[in-house]
Amino acid sequence: MFRKWDIVEILYPLTSPLPEVHDWSVHGILQYAKSNAFKEKYEAISKKNLADLKLKAADSFKKKEYVNAIFFYTKALEIDSGDAALFSNLSLCMHRMGDGEMAPKDAVRAQKLRPEWPKAHYRIGAAFMLLQEYEVAIQAFEFGLCFDPTNVEMREAHRKAMTCWEKSRFAEESE
Repeated sequence: MFRKWDIVEILYPLTSPLPEVHDWSVHGILQYAKSNAFKEKYEAISKKNLADLKLKAADSFKKKEYVNAIFFYTKALEIDSGDAALFSNLSLCMHRMGDGEMAPKDAVRAQKLRPEWPKAHYRIGAAFMLLQEYEVAIQAFEFGLCFDPTNVEMREAHRKAMTCWEKSRFAEESE
């Protein structure tokens, strides 16, 4: 297994000095990579890249280009894997594409990151409605309503889930 030192030694002859690295040597490069200046620069670049990816994803979503939106949201998660909104948006894209396997997984990830966020519970409910698992959807909407009792969209989704569940029970009983 390569260590960072080994990798820098291999690549060193192929590189050109950077002005911000005052000691252009293997040791100097590694020291710079551990410095606050490097961390600040890397964080600034990451934040800009994250913002760009979110904009591209949102633009793709608005155009109903869900595959592209999924690509950009996934790339954004490589930068910030703790962003519940990214998982929520991924779940919505999967839902719009009819992917009953991934929509609930991403919604649950969002909910785990932000347990009291009503939208995460809504996404879980919507995903399970897609799978026609109405009891789970009902529970998800009820949890969401606990955190936002005035949410009209959540209340309507809960009513629809209840209606679907009752119809499915009636259909099972008539068979």
